Amino acid sequence: MMFIPYLKGINRDNNIIGFSRQNKKVKNMYKWIYDRMVEEYSKESKEELVKRIMSLKEIECSDRCFANQCMAGSSMYDINELFFALEDMKSGFAYDKAARVYELIKVAKDSWKYIRNGIAKMNDNSRCGKTLEDFKSRVSMAKDNNDNI
Repeated sequence: MMFIPYLKGINRDNNIIGFSRQNKKVKNMYKWIYDRMVEEYSKESKEELVKRIMSLKEIECSDRCFANQCMAGSSMYDINELFFALEDMKSGFAYDKAARVYELIKVAKDSWKYIRNGIAKMNDNSRCGKTLEDFKSRVSMAKDNNDNI
């Protein structure tokens, strides 16, 4: 797998944003990397390229699902509830408020652990290769056209 450099952005005039004038060669280097990738992948069969695309699609769907679960699920809600309870405790200490904060700390810790584990999974560099190998394995194990890959 080839490394693709991070660009800060491209403005409406197709100029790279965030780089100095003397560093405009970055644009050419990016084109060189693109050309090299095209050359490298053009050697592969169409079937192999489709497998790569399908495995990357699985990764993207998994990442979107995780993000949706974090935003719409209870993870973010639990953490936000802890912050609201802490803000409420600023207005005046009460034992029931402290008990609520203590209760929410346990739940928020679990939610934060879930989010951290999901992000760590997303940042795993070997993920693309693993997903591709898994997809290839499922394709090779299919017996007929109606098997689920």
